[in-house]
Amino acid sequence: MNGSVKKHGPTWRYRIDLGPDPLTGKRRQLTKGGYRTKREAQNACNEALENARRGQLVRTSRKTVTEFMEDWITSRKLDMKPSAWRGYRDYLDAYVLPTVGTTPLQDLDTIRLNLLYVHLLEQGRRKVDRDAQMHAFYLAEIAAGHEPKAKALAEAGGVTYDAGRKALIRYQRGQTPRQHDGGLAPKTVRNVHVMLHGALADAVRWNLLQRNPATDARPPRVRRRSHAIWSTDELRRFVEHARSDHHAALWLLVCTTGLRRSELAGLRRADLDLANGRLTSGETRVVVGGQATDSDGKSDDSRRTLALDPVTVDALREFLVRWDELKQEFGHNGQHLFCHPDGRPIHPDTITEWFARLSWEAGLPPIRLHDVRHSYATAALRAGVPVKVVSERLGHSSVSFTQDTYMHVIPGMDEHAAQVAATAILGPQTISVTTAVTIGAESPLT
Repeated sequence: MNGSVKKHGPTWRYRIDLGPDPLTGKRRQLTKGGYRTKREAQNACNEALENARRGQLVRTSRKTVTEFMEDWITSRKLDMKPSAWRGYRDYLDAYVLPTVGTTPLQDLDTIRLNLLYVHLLEQGRRKVDRDAQMHAFYLAEIAAGHEPKAKALAEAGGVTYDAGRKALIRYQRGQTPRQHDGGLAPKTVRNVHVMLHGALADAVRWNLLQRNPATDARPPRVRRRSHAIWSTDELRRFVEHARSDHHAALWLLVCTTGLRRSELAGLRRADLDLANGRLTSGETRVVVGGQATDSDGKSDDSRRTLALDPVTVDALREFLVRWDELKQEFGHNGQHLFCHPDGRPIHPDTITEWFARLSWEAGLPPIRLHDVRHSYATAALRAGVPVKVVSERLGHSSVSFTQDTYMHVIPGMDEHAAQVAATAILGPQTISVTTAVTIGAESPLT
């Protein structure tokens, strides 16, 4: 590998020989000019040679952000989970490429990324709010004295009949769409930043960029979200109301373990070891582009074995009796634990729809199905379960994540810690330590 410097008109340029292409065997050269003096050209040539020897040579390229991103997202299809890949693909198509797609990749700097984030926050929303469209049609039909139909709602919103039917149920219950302005939520913009940071880090590895401009970019700060949760009394009311439901065991399981929706939908019959009161959560069922597909779990930490309480074990035993009867009746070979009578796996969105209906029938405050997971964690922590145990049962990646997520919703724990520590150091105080220690000591659902 060598280089040379030559005068080219009024300026100087260098040319380095990179050796043959390892795939085609063709000769490869790099030429760059525009230097005012021979010394400048020689210094640049020496730097380029050193970078080439280290495998860090960045060649001048007019490849655009769109061209690079298309290569990058295609290259990531094999190593990313389908749901994550679909999310990144949507971010690119909706938010990144329409704004900076024509920019040469090597011109994409930190300032331009910061301006992109500001643009997305202020006017980045490009997706049509179909829920708002359907709700406006629903109100117009009511005002005209007509009874809205699911098919008409679906046509008004440009969605499937099933989506129109679910929207009609929501509106009849008094649920209205969330109001959106023209900008994206800070969390979405930050997700876009995370994607870009990873993509541009690969651009550096591929010798397309000298450094990653996203490293010094400033995505918006995301405020901590307060979770809407049910109290232990409300959890009991839900379990009692769902007792007559065919999938009563599913609802009890989510309330006593905090399993994610994808984990519930992905459970197999073989995942249960009721003789030892254990459940292994590994395979999941997720939604990608509206379609349900099996996956291998959110992370390695999400694969775990959970102990089950006796009430949940008994409910699952009863459920399995009916599960075996239906399997024999329909003659299916399905292995999903929670499935349709003919063995077909349940779509995760269907579980969400069933949960919304049951909680509404029970007269409970409306929360998301995922908020039952938060409710379980809060109840367990208030009952005195160590945070490390709660973290492991939830399948979190670290104890600190569990603390950051849930400690702020337990205002009594700090006071409890203060009382116990002070009593240990100073001796008995006027406030009974026994009372403080037994706060919420009962099981969350008993």
